[in-house]
Amino acid sequence: MTTTNTVVDYVKSAPRWVGNAMAYTSTTLHGYTMAAAEYLGAEVGQSAVAPVADTTVLVPETLPPPVPTTVVESMLATACSIKRTVFQLHWSVAPFFWIGCASVVGYVGTILFQNLVLDLFPVNLKKKYNAEWGLVTGASSGIGKAMAEKLAGQGINVVLVALDDDVLTHTFAEIQQKFPNIQFRKVGVNLGGPEAGYMPAIIKATNDIHVTLVFNNAGFITTGFFDKTPLGRSMANFHCNATCILPITHHFLTKMVASKSKGLLAYTSSSAGFVPTPLSVIYPSTKSFITLFATSLAPEVKSRGVDVVVVHPSPMMTNFFKNSGGMQTLEAFKRFAVGPSVIADVVFNSAGRFVVRDQGLVTILLRIVTKAFDFNLFSELVCRTAHTTGDFKQFMDKNN
Repeated sequence: MTTTNTVVDYVKSAPRWVGNAMAYTSTTLHGYTMAAAEYLGAEVGQSAVAPVADTTVLVPETLPPPVPTTVVESMLATACSIKRTVFQLHWSVAPFFWIGCASVVGYVGTILFQNLVLDLFPVNLKKKYNAEWGLVTGASSGIGKAMAEKLAGQGINVVLVALDDDVLTHTFAEIQQKFPNIQFRKVGVNLGGPEAGYMPAIIKATNDIHVTLVFNNAGFITTGFFDKTPLGRSMANFHCNATCILPITHHFLTKMVASKSKGLLAYTSSSAGFVPTPLSVIYPSTKSFITLFATSLAPEVKSRGVDVVVVHPSPMMTNFFKNSGGMQTLEAFKRFAVGPSVIADVVFNSAGRFVVRDQGLVTILLRIVTKAFDFNLFSELVCRTAHTTGDFKQFMDKNN
């Protein structure tokens, strides 16, 4: 029994014994192992191994003392504790991992489904809403013009609302010639003006008709440092992009609900509203507002027969880039730009089916990035790196 205990103690002391053995540089690992085996054999009264010819082995006169049982137990307890901690950490992190995966997979699945529906089952707004008239803001060019033409192509009369300039005059004449059997009305107003000064003209032009399709599309971008941009310019940008949708939506929504008519309220937002965007602070701020306004309004009016859709386009080949101020970032995105008719198709085919639509590769990738990175973290990263970009340095040079 004593011999057995000695062997057990020796095995328990193996980690320390091997560590001490490493100090004997003249002893090879093989030789030391053989010597240890011979020692154990002598303890139990038999030869553990046969001698090896021509092998020189230096063995210490006495083996290191066994490691106390309490120390071994402590080491085992520590190892178990570490394993348990790692296991618990794994399971505490795992839910977040799977939630993240579910978020991305769910989003990608939604995008694939939406595009399948878009491609296979286009929507005719005239039939869906029994619509006679539609109103489009920012209708003189770009996405607004494409929407006006698509409405006319479906046999719907159109009110074109835009800045009163030569562009509106030219578009109005062009679209009348292109669709001679459709009625058109134009309202030349400045949607960037304060206190909704544009509403009297819009109300006057639509008092005798029933508008059930409203496309809030007007908007533009101002680039540069906020403090270096004239306040009047920033306020006009803010009103045109964001606040003008309030009185316009309120007026026509009230009439739709009162007449118990089915209708559609559409909004053109932007993926720029997903993340902080320095050097164009008004644009992303207003687009973020549009998205939340539309998605908050949708549940209020859905059960009353009015649908809401907000679209986040990827870069479009429109006059948008004329106001980019030469920003390298915007110019880089320009290579991915598509025609404005693509957005018109997305909006029309989303009507009554989806509240939010993300269009194009840039928007989809940016949405996935915002799912992978926390917004607060992303904001910190942008704040600490923006000054190193070429655009930042470019505007710094302009203002020096």
